[in-house]
Order: sequence, then C-alpha cells, then structure tokens
Amino acid sequence: MNLTSSPSTDLSTYADYWRKEIGVNVIPANTTKKETYESWKEWQDKPIPEELHNEWRASGAFNNGIAIILGKVWHNPHKAGLFLIGIDLDNQKAIEEICNRNGNT
Repeated sequence: MNLTSSPSTDLSTYADYWRKEIGVNVIPANTTKKETYESWKEWQDKPIPEELHNEWRASGAFNNGIAIILGKVWHNPHKAGLFLIGIDLDNQKAIEEICNRNGNT
C-alpha cells in the first residue's frame, strides 16, 4: 500500500496503514463513544511493539475503531525525525481564529 492508495474499510488495515505507511502509533478505540481501550499517554513517547500491534489486530481490538497518537514517527524509517501534528478545529471560534489573516477570515 502506498500513500496515494486508500486502505480498505477493514479497520485493522487502517491501523496497519497508519503504523507502517505513516509510521505513527495506533491504539484500539471505540470511536463512536470517543474512548480508547489503552492509555495513549503510555505510547506518546515510545513505539508500540509490533508484537502488541499484531496481538490487537488478531484479537479484533481495532474492530470498533482506531486512535492515532500524534507525535513522533516511530515505524517508518523513511520518515525518521518527523512528527505528526494535529489541530482540533471543532467549533466556529477555532475556525475563525485559525482562518484569520491580517484581519480577514
């Protein structure tokens, strides 16, 4: 799979895509309820071992969704030294603030 192709609808495949192609840590989550099954803080500053990722995958832990941990790229050597960042713009005020330049929105 490459960055221009999209993963299938199988959430384990999405988890693999974010881990292997993008290179960041991914943990199981219930995205409908906006909750994770694992503490994301534990994995913010170290890589998730491949064995654990594969265990989650085999057990169906990603079936309800995935959570992508922002921060250092751990699992793709071609992107060593890079970081994934995110900006949460979930309300009108945030959108207005970030989309404002020289007083123009």
